[in-house]
Amino acid sequence: MPDENVQPTPSTTSGLTMNKAEEELREEVAELGDYDAAANALNRLRYLNKELTEYLALDILCTSKGDEYFQAAAFETLYSINIQKGSD
Repeated sequence: MPDENVQPTPSTTSGLTMNKAEEELREEVAELGDYDAAANALNRLRYLNKELTEYLALDILCTSKGDEYFQAAAFETLYSINIQKGSD
């Protein structure tokens, strides 16, 4: 008998709902194993989920994740999505 407390739900990050492709890209960004691949994943993610991409880019910038080139790529992605937040 299934547990009534366990509900199948999409993956979330801070309340952001993601599909499987978005989750895979988010994981690639979060792993930071290869900064070029992570920056590429973040850039691809902006076409699928702008809200999630904005959240991840702000997290990268606010917590100084990765090297300066990765942070620059995150800033460029953020700026392309939301000029106001990119300039703040």
